[in-house]
Amino acid sequence: MSRRLHPIIWFRDRPQMFDVLLAITVLALDIVALSTIPADPGDRHTDALIIIVTAIGSLALVWRRRWSQVVLVVALSTLLFHLLGHYVAGGRSVASLVAAYTFGSRSTSGKRTIPFAAGAIGTLTAVTLAGAAVVSRRELVGFAIGNIVVLATAFLLGDNMRRRRQRLTELRDRNSYLEREQGLLAANAVAAERARIARELHDVVAHSVSVMAIQAGGARRVVHTKPDLAVEALGVIETTARQTLDELRSMLGILRIPDALGENGPQPGLRDLTALAQADPEMPVSLAIKGHERTLPAIVDLSAYRIVQEALTNVRKHAGPPPRSVSVDVRYLATSVQVEVTDDGRGAAANQLGGGHGLTGMRERAALCGGQIDAGPRPGGGWLVRATLPTKEPA
Repeated sequence: MSRRLHPIIWFRDRPQMFDVLLAITVLALDIVALSTIPADPGDRHTDALIIIVTAIGSLALVWRRRWSQVVLVVALSTLLFHLLGHYVAGGRSVASLVAAYTFGSRSTSGKRTIPFAAGAIGTLTAVTLAGAAVVSRRELVGFAIGNIVVLATAFLLGDNMRRRRQRLTELRDRNSYLEREQGLLAANAVAAERARIARELHDVVAHSVSVMAIQAGGARRVVHTKPDLAVEALGVIETTARQTLDELRSMLGILRIPDALGENGPQPGLRDLTALAQADPEMPVSLAIKGHERTLPAIVDLSAYRIVQEALTNVRKHAGPPPRSVSVDVRYLATSVQVEVTDDGRGAAANQLGGGHGLTGMRERAALCGGQIDAGPRPGGGWLVRATLPTKEPA
């Protein structure tokens, strides 16, 4: 049987249809019970009035998901009418059981659920006992006690189901958060390793360039007096340069990690902020660009993009669970470009950026361009990162 035709899946995708079928089934069961269970002495037989009242209590289950409290009150009122009206079946109403279970399983506030259910069932029992005293029917006392036990059991089963669903939802959210956190930790570890490799690359290149500078200076001094030594020095320069290029290619191959722009794509810049803002569907980002857009120096363009990227990463890590409001504003000024990232999360309370290297990296990138970074809690809550990078040329 295909997934589409499976009845459980079909009804799960159409809860209103399931509730209609449930209400009709419960009504049929209650009417059958009224019609078939033998009457005790003093009981009234089935008539049009009890069928109408039973139909109201059963058909109210169609709205059990939306108004579970109202449906529970209607079902218990129907049950009370059965008891005090001396009808057959001793007031055993299937609709009241379903309503009690539904109220326990659908209520969103556990603090209000139990008092309301206890009050409703207790009121039913108290009225039943009072009715028993008025009409002098001792069997109603047994029915009242039996009903309170059965209804309380149905409610507790529903409440247990609600708590189980909440725990499963919390576990799924926690697992999702841990997976994202693990991914961020892995990305940070990779970034730290790449930084270490970059430092090693700097040492290698600096040493090789120093060797070539010394050999070139020596060759310049002896090129007229001792040409053989000059040729030898030039050979050393050539060999060192080739070795340096080979080492650069191998180490840059390690550093070049494919990303959203492609393995061999150009370095990202402010033109790629739209794709960056849409990269995470769980964290929608509003992007605004103000001023006259122009071509920026490559180092400024790249640094502005990386600062925004790091700020958004910090929002994911520290701003708390969704929903979160995140805004990225880019302003092209006369002699500079300014990027600003704000959010309304709890990063300020959690001392966002304080325990990691995110802000340090952003300061380094801004300093490389001669700019500055301002970061801290917002007056209205959340966190703000603002970078101003000079473009070295007027607009």
